Amino acid sequence: MISQPERARPRPRRASESYDEKCERRHETRENLRRRNNATTCRHLGRGAEEPSQSPRQREFLRRRNLASNAGRTAPGQEPEARVPPDRSSRVYPRPPVLLQVTPVPKAQLIPPPAVPHLCEVLPSQAEFPLQTAGLEGGARLSPPVLEVPADQLSPSLQEALHRELLLKQKMVILQELFSTLLQASEKSWQGQLNEDKLKCKLRALENQLQACTQSYSKECVKKILIEMEDQKQTYEQKAKEALQKMLEDKLQTEQQLQNSQRSLAAMREDLAFWKEHYTTLKAELTEMTTAHTELENSLHAMQSKLQVRQGYMGNTLKILVLKAKYTHTQKARSLCAAHGFAEKASGFQRAPKVISN
Repeated sequence: MISQPERARPRPRRASESYDEKCERRHETRENLRRRNNATTCRHLGRGAEEPSQSPRQREFLRRRNLASNAGRTAPGQEPEARVPPDRSSRVYPRPPVLLQVTPVPKAQLIPPPAVPHLCEVLPSQAEFPLQTAGLEGGARLSPPVLEVPADQLSPSLQEALHRELLLKQKMVILQELFSTLLQASEKSWQGQLNEDKLKCKLRALENQLQACTQSYSKECVKKILIEMEDQKQTYEQKAKEALQKMLEDKLQTEQQLQNSQRSLAAMREDLAFWKEHYTTLKAELTEMTTAHTELENSLHAMQSKLQVRQGYMGNTLKILVLKAKYTHTQKARSLCAAHGFAEKASGFQRAPKVISN
């Protein structure tokens, strides 16, 4: 089975990422992809060592610049070494991004091959293009450690990436300058258009005045124009007088209405004061009447309670008197019965109710 290569985890992309950080992140991902183990069991190792595979992008880069890749060629008389898959223990894991700085090497030490031109002559040095990274990043920050690596020890892909990065930075500087110049040019053009419009208006007014002055009129035409102008002046004066007279009449009418309204306001204020006094007197009388009414109600309740007590007392006395009268009547009847005998007692008892009822 084919062994799947272990993917290096790239750094997460941030929202506020500057241009330099983006370039470093892309460079790190390319390095991780270049270092990954892509050895499989179905691929012949010797053939890969004889002819190392190049990416289409690298082949296109070499084809456009007419460069011969020395990576796929071997010197005459030397046998190609067998390609050994790298051990997992010696695998290089991704590290923090490191900026590569190309240091110029003396020409005596450089012995370039005849087919490959010197790439350091094509690439501009970093001292020629000072980068304004503080303005792009929005503030100073700690830069990663810089490693000085000679240009002849860099691979073609790294040289291409470095060249591309320098070109992009140079383009950014040029674009910033162009943006500032465009802003200045737009402001100048806007002000120029405003001045041009003002001058056009002035020119039109002057042309109208010049045309009116240069026209040749006859005496009759001038007289007619003067008569028309006088008529117009008289009509304007008459209309103005009528308008002024109308305005004066309106003013007098409004002043009269104002005086009438002020008089009515004074009368209403007097009425208001009178009715306020009347209201206060009525309120005082009402309070007095309410107090008298409450006192009368209280006395009425007291009299009613006394009357009820007296009525109860008189009812009791009346009952007592009735009982006393009955008792005396019965005593008299008994005494009569005892005096006249039993028969007479019986007759007396029969007549007694009639006497009582009478």
